[in-house]
Amino acid sequence: MMGRKLRYKLPRVEFSKERTTEAYWQRLLRERDSRAKLRQKEYADRTRGAKHSNIEEGDKVLLKRTRENKLSPNYEPEPYTVTHKDGNAVILQDTNGNNKMRNIAHIKKFVDPETVDKGETDPQPHLPEQPVQPEQDHPNPSASQPAADTGEAPSNPLPSVASRPVRARQAPAWMQDYVYA
Repeated sequence: MMGRKLRYKLPRVEFSKERTTEAYWQRLLRERDSRAKLRQKEYADRTRGAKHSNIEEGDKVLLKRTRENKLSPNYEPEPYTVTHKDGNAVILQDTNGNNKMRNIAHIKKFVDPETVDKGETDPQPHLPEQPVQPEQDHPNPSASQPAADTGEAPSNPLPSVASRPVRARQAPAWMQDYVYA
């Protein structure tokens, strides 16, 4: 501050210039820089949703291609084999023996439709055999109660499913004197 020595109100420990070397300061700066870079990398990966690739050597993959129009496919129809992987760089080999080097972001794993077990992948989710009916207000209160006192089993045994709360519906106050036909 303008060439004056600043007096601190808080006590502090000062290192003498003779005890600290240039190598010590460089090591401190490198550590601080590496911590800051790691923190920035973690933030960027977290916000961009970065994930580690599960593609390894020997896997069959599909290669992304540029689309001519909206009806053209996103990936080439024939699968490639990964021959070498080095970080994000991947060397691919096609069926003719030609090699291509691409970034791992431009490929995805190939799932052979012949080897996929038909029992594992079910396009339709399993649905209950009888659909669950929402609770309705019954005009006859005895119809909504199970027939436990008569000894008969209920006609529609559905599993007890916790349903969402239902609002009690009633006619507006101005329609109380209205006669329904």
